[in-house]
Amino acid sequence: MKTVVVVFLVTALFPGSFEEARWPTHTVCKKDGLEVYYTSCDPLQDFGVSFEPCPPLLSQKINIRVSLILRQDIKKLYLTIEGFANGKPVIQFHYNLCEPSFERLSFCGKKRGELIYYEGAVKIPLPIIPRGRFDITLQLLNQNHFGIVCANATIFKT
Repeated sequence: MKTVVVVFLVTALFPGSFEEARWPTHTVCKKDGLEVYYTSCDPLQDFGVSFEPCPPLLSQKINIRVSLILRQDIKKLYLTIEGFANGKPVIQFHYNLCEPSFERLSFCGKKRGELIYYEGAVKIPLPIIPRGRFDITLQLLNQNHFGIVCANATIFKT
């Protein structure tokens, strides 16, 4: 019992001394020269994403599923995407997804502790993905700038 208390105190007093645990890398798609992986960059929460089919071109319609449990309310929701192609910045995008007077998505207005589950067809407006490695950081922030979702995705196209 004393050992457990000592370990707890050392961990609480010196949190930076230990290597931080990371969420696993999830495989979303791996087929016909296209590989898509993601990992949560939120230290407290992982989430689930899948899409079908695994298309050679992302411009086709993709059935996507996303699920997570909210740690904060969503009155407003902001999307930020930063993309890098072969290590060089290529895109930075900001978009409002939820506003109190205009709710674009079904989970706008959800409360802390509720499950978000989104399933639907999406079309990504990319006519072709060139060969290479693409790293994308996606963040969803609420009205208090609290991170709802943070993900690092990697796309390999051969």
